[in-house]
Amino acid sequence: MDDEVELGAGGETVRARLRDHGYFVVRGLLPADAVHAVRRDISAVYGAHGWLSPDADPSDLLPDARRRDGAPGWWRFAEDIQRLESFHRLAHHRALGSLMATIIGGNVLNHPRRHLTIVNPEFWVPPHQEYTYIQGTVDFFTAFVPFTTLTPGAGALRILQEDDLRRIRPLRILPTRGVEARVDETEGTWAEFALVPGDVVVMHSLVTRGLAENTGPAIQLAAQYRFQSRRLPVVKASLKPEHYPRLPDWPQITRGWSSRKWITPPLVPRLVPYTMPSELETWHETLATPVSSYLA
Repeated sequence: MDDEVELGAGGETVRARLRDHGYFVVRGLLPADAVHAVRRDISAVYGAHGWLSPDADPSDLLPDARRRDGAPGWWRFAEDIQRLESFHRLAHHRALGSLMATIIGGNVLNHPRRHLTIVNPEFWVPPHQEYTYIQGTVDFFTAFVPFTTLTPGAGALRILQEDDLRRIRPLRILPTRGVEARVDETEGTWAEFALVPGDVVVMHSLVTRGLAENTGPAIQLAAQYRFQSRRLPVVKASLKPEHYPRLPDWPQITRGWSSRKWITPPLVPRLVPYTMPSELETWHETLATPVSSYLA
């Protein structure tokens, strides 16, 4: 398929795919056993917090209907997810590091701030561009790593197929008080990707993406690991834990780990401030789109 690149593809192939489309899929890049091991650790956190159905096997990830994002105990749950050394260690898997070195070169910065995407039944992730929220440099890449099988009926990854990737889309405030990137029906078509543990989708920061509604009974999970050149600027938040300062800093998060190398950059990158607009609807005007070295 045109969306996919073969395992071991060279730099010319993957950069051409990024230049023309902004993303690509690699099937089976990570060993399924390694991904399933992290999923088991995440399931154990769910079980410890009572977020799973007491009548089901924890590995099935069937939620307790009383538990949702933002429910009492959510922040402690989120902290315990970030405490999982295996979740952060997977971002340093040799296969993933080799792929990013093929794209970026030999000076890869692996962002310590890592996000676990959770899609409960009847939920979805609205269209968005990572650059709007992460900033620093426009030339960073998100590795989307599913821990569960994502299908068009259960949280499939959706990517907008468009001709002009070099822009920041306006945001729209949703009735739920969340936001989404505004996409006109004439601006492109959405492609949905069925993914299994071991598959990886690499996306440039300006690619518009989201997750389809999860119409199944189980929780769907995926990691978002971000990478860029160490020569390019980064905001300080990308070097801190997800949700910091609402969650503790690394000394507390990493207590009991075998190593802190998973969250410690080898060199301190050039830090730049984070830009926050006065109104969300003007974010695309406040953030001038930098020139990308990867997009056509």
